[in-house]
Amino acid sequence: IKERVDKIDKRVKSIPMGKKLKVFYALDHTDLYTTGKNTFANDLIVRAGGINIAGDANGWFKYSLESLILKKPDVIITGRMENQKHEDIVAMWQKYKMLPAVTGNRLYTIEVNWLNRPGPRAIDALEKMVEFLYGN
Repeated sequence: IKERVDKIDKRVKSIPMGKKLKVFYALDHTDLYTTGKNTFANDLIVRAGGINIAGDANGWFKYSLESLILKKPDVIITGRMENQKHEDIVAMWQKYKMLPAVTGNRLYTIEVNWLNRPGPRAIDALEKMVEFLYGN
């Protein structure tokens, strides 16, 4: 795990600040419940080279649609339960066509427990997030 994290850290370190992508993480697709600083999910977003657009607030909270529109995320990552389909979740985001992440088709889903529960699967979440943001 340490070798995998070191590889990611080295890659992310080479990304200039001006090239880092703005990320919105939604706990699920039904509302705009998200994560700010001092959370495990935020730490993963930042370590993956993303800029958490909700990172100026603490903990978990409901984000306003107005703030989401103003912050213009480049990427939206939504938590996905095992019984949910990626395509269905992406379809739910289509009502937000004013967001660069939606118009750019940068909508991704990730197993919700990977980002919300610290453990060995966190490295899988971290690698997946780097892939979402910057490719393989």
